[in-house]
Amino acid sequence: MRPTPLLLTSVFFLACADSTPPTWPSEGDLEVVEAGTHSVELRWPEASDEEGVSGYRIRKEGAFLTQVAPTVTQAEVTGLDEAATVRLSVEAVDFAGNTSEPLFVDVTTGDGTAPSWPAGAALTATAEGEALLLEWTAAEDNRAVTGYVVMRAAEVLGQPGADATSFRTTGSPEGLEIRAVDEAGNRSVPLRATVEQAEVEQAEVEQAEVEQAEVEQTEVSSANPAQVQLNPAAAAAVRDRLTPALQRSLKSGLRYDRLRLPLGRSLGTRELERPADSR
Repeated sequence: MRPTPLLLTSVFFLACADSTPPTWPSEGDLEVVEAGTHSVELRWPEASDEEGVSGYRIRKEGAFLTQVAPTVTQAEVTGLDEAATVRLSVEAVDFAGNTSEPLFVDVTTGDGTAPSWPAGAALTATAEGEALLLEWTAAEDNRAVTGYVVMRAAEVLGQPGADATSFRTTGSPEGLEIRAVDEAGNRSVPLRATVEQAEVEQAEVEQAEVEQAEVEQTEVSSANPAQVQLNPAAAAAVRDRLTPALQRSLKSGLRYDRLRLPLGRSLGTRELERPADSR
C-alpha cells in the first residue's frame, strides 16, 4: 500500500517542526531601570531564534503577568506591594511556542511610608545640672526605623541610632524636637519636647522670691550677711507656700527655720522674730 499524500505531508511537517528555543546573548541580563513604591521598570537584551521571536513573557515569582511584542525590550511591571522584595523574570518565546531560559532579577520596591509614633508617644526634657536629658518613645515603621534626628529649630543637635531612646544635650528645652528616620530616608512628623518638673525648679526658686511677702530683716553691718530666726509657725507658713519642687531645692542647702540673707534682700513671711541681740 502506498502512503497517501496527506500522510507524507504530516510526516514531513513533524520532521521539520521547530523545537529549538530562543537564546539570549552571552552577556544578557535582566536589569532594573527604576523601582518605585508599587512598580518596577525592567529592561532586557534582544533574544534570537532561527524562526524568529514572537514575544517576551514577564513573570513574578514564576506566575505569568503579561506578554509583550518581540520589538519590546523594556516594560513596566505594576501592582507590586510597597517596600517588598520580589523575583521577576523574562523569557523569550518563538512562533512554535518554544521558550528560552528565563532571565531573573530580585528587586525591592520603594518605601514611601514614613515612620510613625505610637499613641501616647512623648519627648520629655529633664535638667541634669547644666545638661538636658531627652527621652522619647520608640517609633514604628513598616520596615524598620534606622535612627533619629534631634533638632532645635533648623539645627541638627545629634543623630542617635535605631535603638536609642535618650539623648543628652545642653541649652534650653524650648524648640527641641525629634524625628524618626527609616532606611529610605523617610522622616516622621516631629515629636516636640515637653518640660519635666525638674527643669522648672530653678525658675520656681526665682519666681518664689518675687511672690513672697515682705520680710522684716535686722540691721547689721554691710560687711556681714543678716541672720534671721523664724519662729516655728512662721517656718511652717513659708514651707506650706512652697511647691514640692521648690521644697526639694531648698532642702538641698537651706533650712526653713534659719535662712541667711544678704543685706537688703527679703524672703518669705512677715511673721519673723528678730534675734534676741538685735531687739
